[in-house]
Formats: sequence, structure tokens, C-alpha cells
Amino acid sequence: MQVIGFLLHRLAASGVLLSLVSAGPPDPASTPGTFTTDNYNLSARIPARLFHCPYPEGWVGSDHGISIYLVKPKACSPDGPAAADAEAARLPRIQLFYAYNNADSVTGPGDEARPFRTNAELVANDCRPPASRLPGGLTLLGLPAAGCVHRHGTAVSVFTATVYSQDPGSAPDEPDSYLFVSLETTSRRYLGDLKTLRALVAGMRVCIGSDQPPCPPFIQW
Repeated sequence: MQVIGFLLHRLAASGVLLSLVSAGPPDPASTPGTFTTDNYNLSARIPARLFHCPYPEGWVGSDHGISIYLVKPKACSPDGPAAADAEAARLPRIQLFYAYNNADSVTGPGDEARPFRTNAELVANDCRPPASRLPGGLTLLGLPAAGCVHRHGTAVSVFTATVYSQDPGSAPDEPDSYLFVSLETTSRRYLGDLKTLRALVAGMRVCIGSDQPPCPPFIQW
């Protein structure tokens, strides 16, 4: 599975998998200060001066992520919470994608399918050369981030990922979910946008268990 290509294809710069009903595009808006998943037990503090496209009225779909724009879009798509097609693929943005760690993620000896067990497995396909190492100091869910940096011309992609468990009683080698966070930007903007990425991933947590503060209430952006 090519994770970055899969992520971008699935999100289509929108962070959702399915759009069934829409009633016209809303206007781009400033992001709230927090984001909480509906059913993946993740919470994030969102840095200031970022933007998103709200869900259109009447939208119905599947929650697997969000797109956060570092530059305000001129318009939103009528089909889901994304910038209009003319801008969606070229605006600097941070994308979150989360999913259950299904049993068919990795093919082992004898073609036996199993879930990802480690971050190294999760990022292996998308962090082959010529990808370069992540800059130091990036954390994700409280641990050093796994991932890599891709450069193509003036485009820069910073990809981070981690497996995690929503169930605090689960076995350490059987994480039930995974999270991707990627930055899509340009070489000119890279250092400034990297600071925003650092702040966002540092403020992400799994909000479950008796020793953790509860998740903030879910509010659909």
C-alpha cells in the first residue's frame, strides 16, 4: 500500500471517504482551537490562523480525517469539506487520516495477512529512497514520529504516522488503529509550515483510559 498516494486519493484534500448528500458549498472558515474524532479517540490542539472548509449542509459520509489549510481557500467544494477542485491539490495544507488497523494490512510469511504491528511497518512502503529522514524533534501521540520527507521540484511533503490503540487494555503488539499526519507545502514555505506541523502533532493525544483527560466533545467542523 502506497500510504501517501492512498492518503491523498482517499482524502482528495477533504479528509472524508464518502459524500452522499450536499446542499451547496459553505464559505471557508478559521479552524476551531481543538479537533476531536467522532469514534477514533483522538484529540488535537489546532494552532491559530489556519483554515478549513466546513461540512456542507446535509452532508452524509464517513469520518476518516480532515484537511487543514495554511492559506485560506478562495472557495469550498459542494461535495464535501474540501477546497474547490481548482485549489484543493495546490494549497499548503496539513492532512489527518485515521483508520482501524485491519487484519489485511501486512502480508507476512506464507501470505498470511495481519495488521501493522510497528510504526516501521506502517511507513515502510512510503519512506523508501529517495525519501529523506524527518527533521528532529517531531513527536506524534507523545513519541518520536516515524516518517520521512519527499521533495519533488519545489513541492515538499512531510509524512508522519503511528499505530495506536483505542482500547487501553489491548496487547502492545496489537494496535487497533493508525494515524497519518502529512504536510504538503513548498520549499519556500517549508520552514515556517514545519513549525505549524510541529505544534499540531505535539498537541495530539489519545484521549482514553483512566489516566487520561477525556476527549473534548465532538463538534463536526
